[in-house]
Amino acid sequence: MADVKDVFLFVNPTSGGNMASAYTKLEKEEVDLKIDDHGDVRIHIFDIRKGSRGEKPGFVKLKNRIEELKANGSVAVIRVMVAGGDGTVMWSFSELQDTGVPPDKVCVGVIPFGTGNDFSRTMGWGGKPPGNLVGQDMKGLKGHCKNWLDALQQPFDLWEVEVTVCKEGSLKFVDDHKKCLTDGMKKQHNITYCDQGIMTMKKPMCNYFSIGYDGRVGLGFEKNRTKSQTGNLIVYFKEGFKKAFFKKAPTINKTLKDIQIQSENGEIETIVKTQQKYGDENVPLFRGDPVDLVFLNIPSIGKGANVWAKTSTLGVQYKTPEKMELAKDFQVVGDKQLTVCSYTSCVSFANDLSKSTMGCHACVTGGKRVTQTKGEAIVNFQSKEDIKADNGRVYMQIDGEFFVTEFPNSVKLRYLRQVKVLRNEHAKEPGCCAAPKHFCKE
Repeated sequence: MADVKDVFLFVNPTSGGNMASAYTKLEKEEVDLKIDDHGDVRIHIFDIRKGSRGEKPGFVKLKNRIEELKANGSVAVIRVMVAGGDGTVMWSFSELQDTGVPPDKVCVGVIPFGTGNDFSRTMGWGGKPPGNLVGQDMKGLKGHCKNWLDALQQPFDLWEVEVTVCKEGSLKFVDDHKKCLTDGMKKQHNITYCDQGIMTMKKPMCNYFSIGYDGRVGLGFEKNRTKSQTGNLIVYFKEGFKKAFFKKAPTINKTLKDIQIQSENGEIETIVKTQQKYGDENVPLFRGDPVDLVFLNIPSIGKGANVWAKTSTLGVQYKTPEKMELAKDFQVVGDKQLTVCSYTSCVSFANDLSKSTMGCHACVTGGKRVTQTKGEAIVNFQSKEDIKADNGRVYMQIDGEFFVTEFPNSVKLRYLRQVKVLRNEHAKEPGCCAAPKHFCKE
């Protein structure tokens, strides 16, 4: 088996309206193929749901295979494909770590079966699954496998988001159309309490984190979600309209105190604040009163909206000329930085997402550049006494998972680790504009 190239395929069969189950329906744990330019290839197929955390059969077999290759003197990097949405991709990264798979010995790609598929779009795998997943005599699978083996390796950053609320505060998610926090949710979302009874949640982040309007809309959507794709589209637009003009989320200036960056040597710098009374008068304020603040690890949100690339407008009242360099900066995947953008209008945010949905992924101009983080980003909120809007509720989302905080204290976004991912250079995203490629680090 030393001359055989391995590809591990982890499948979430329920993704894409059960379309991803085409792989598990083969009822084969191993499929041997001959691929042009690559020779003999063995695809190992596993249902990612099976097994307990850190002990799932597929990931254990992957780890053992790496050890076997290493013992034989091989330096090969095994390609891992994930059939599912962005959430399944992050699930796979977590399982690789929990199982003890060496991160430098695997490279992860995706077959997109999710809703937004922003990670997949960024890495060139598109916004929907390819046609003819298996095909007669495995013809479709052979063609897709060749693309997986031809793909380039790309460094990719993973982050951790730590949300802390005040002693009287809380976190709530949607379950059965209601906002609540059950014991099961606390375990699922890694929510713990410190000695003073303060609630903290730590979650990994792959794509983006945001505060404000989109979290408010997303939570309303989750509460009213239907079983129909058309019905869900109607619900989303209804929630977007309602939260823009009637039940608005509190603006950033009414909830945040400031944003700080902590460097590797521990120094903390306040880069922007919401009101003049907070700290040094030389620290700039936000431009306008933002309704949404987005921290991006990738140049894609809401089905492909490339917020950073098509705007040079600044969302902060910088006074020094060198700060204008921010308007020229590129967003680069795998550089251990997050790009931060603001929106001052619900309409402009909705407009950008609408353009993205129609395929105009690079024609989004409503966002404003705030900063590129160079270290841990710390979002500090106003005191419980000062946050009076919406009874202290602040809406957030991590990688498309929406929740509401009550009287938040802080959010910390820290670099977690770097992994290898697969980038498909040959794919072209449908629509009138293709996203620029300068965001990829060779």
